[in-house]
Amino acid sequence: MSPRELFVLESCRSKRALPGPEARHHSTCPLLRIDSYVHAVCLHWGAAAVSLAEKLCLTAAFVFFMTGLLTGIWKYRCMARSENAVAPRYVDIAHRSSLMYSFAALLLGWFAGYSAYPDWLNSVAAASALGFFALAIGTYIVHGVLRDTGNQFRKPHRLGRSTLPPWVIHAFMIVLIVAEVGGSLVLGSGALIAIW
Repeated sequence: MSPRELFVLESCRSKRALPGPEARHHSTCPLLRIDSYVHAVCLHWGAAAVSLAEKLCLTAAFVFFMTGLLTGIWKYRCMARSENAVAPRYVDIAHRSSLMYSFAALLLGWFAGYSAYPDWLNSVAAASALGFFALAIGTYIVHGVLRDTGNQFRKPHRLGRSTLPPWVIHAFMIVLIVAEVGGSLVLGSGALIAIW
């Protein structure tokens, strides 16, 4: 049995309220019956039991993973054409970050599935973190296409032939930090509250 299935079964045995999606459909198990257990597991893994936050996370994981695979092809083509067999820095960063963010999105989805917080809060937290994951990947892709810098934080801040004022970069980074750390904190703490 998976850890999630074991948790559902233990919740049924102890007659505790189930956290997350099961709570909407199956608040407690009055009797430990195999059909109650199967019902609870089916509710979790069925489409009706998947919250909006979980859907956002799973969708983002797929999009980020596919972006990682496609930027991997781009990276390979750049390496094959390079005399040193090296891809431009931001092509490489776009590839690696897409893959890492895809697994981060899965982790956030797992947290959202357990979270004790209301669905609306989990959804806002997930959308905030995932949105800035996507913006970061998009920024790396833009710099990879334009090949305008080897370090986006080096002054002057280049975007193609233009330069950006330093306050734009700093403001973006502050908002990114708040959204990614805050969204992850909400989903992770909600999961920990639910299981402890």
